[in-house]
Amino acid sequence: MSLMRWDPLRGRFALWNGPQRSTEAADAVPVGLMELALDMYETENDVVVEMSVPGIEPKDIQVRVVGNRLTVEGELKAERKTEDKDYVLQERRYGRFYRAVALPEHVKASDAQAEFENGVLKLTVPKAPEAKPTTVQVKTK
Repeated sequence: MSLMRWDPLRGRFALWNGPQRSTEAADAVPVGLMELALDMYETENDVVVEMSVPGIEPKDIQVRVVGNRLTVEGELKAERKTEDKDYVLQERRYGRFYRAVALPEHVKASDAQAEFENGVLKLTVPKAPEAKPTTVQVKTK
């Protein structure tokens, strides 16, 4: 049995076509790579990225920052066997996830730090000191 994406609105707007009470798995979408949502914000000194990764062990997460590109990937492993069960509904997802986003240009990727607490991955990347404009005085001869 393949995993199916749950759509809470599936069939709810079918009033124009009459009542739709199909519970067939045929109209569900198979799930491939999971794409987890993230928040990115800036503080005075850092760019911070927070990503909810519930149920995933920190050892199963790989974080890379190259230049201004952040890549987070890993795998949520199923801990139970489903061979002897005939699921009526299965919404929890397992498998690989991958997320890549561009960070602002003014970060120091070499000083990035990642923390994991209560299912939230928090990546802190310090901002690079911004180049201050230089005024060149024109002298006359």
